[in-house]
Amino acid sequence: MPKVSNFSGYGTLSANGSTDWISVAGFVTCVATGTWGGGTITWKLRGVDGNEISIYAGSNNTTEQAYTANHMVNFYVGTDVQVRGTLTGATAPDLDWQIMSSSINRGMI
Repeated sequence: MPKVSNFSGYGTLSANGSTDWISVAGFVTCVATGTWGGGTITWKLRGVDGNEISIYAGSNNTTEQAYTANHMVNFYVGTDVQVRGTLTGATAPDLDWQIMSSSINRGMI
């Protein structure tokens, strides 16, 4: 999977698995589009301590966000954070993914 820089990356998932970990700062956009094959993707954050956490939302922010169709997710993080997506449960997927963070914040890392 190609990595454009420390602040953005893209690639294709043609089987269950994960994208690269991409370092991000500030405003972040994660995109997945294509043929899903019945799969689900979740986006996770990893801090400098190595711990991973899913993106949560819902009325009380306790529902893990899982996506089964083309989507774009936007959120904000501080520095020293990495993001990746993990696809599970898919049969013959062909998903293009992108992870990008704001160029304004690139001097922060």
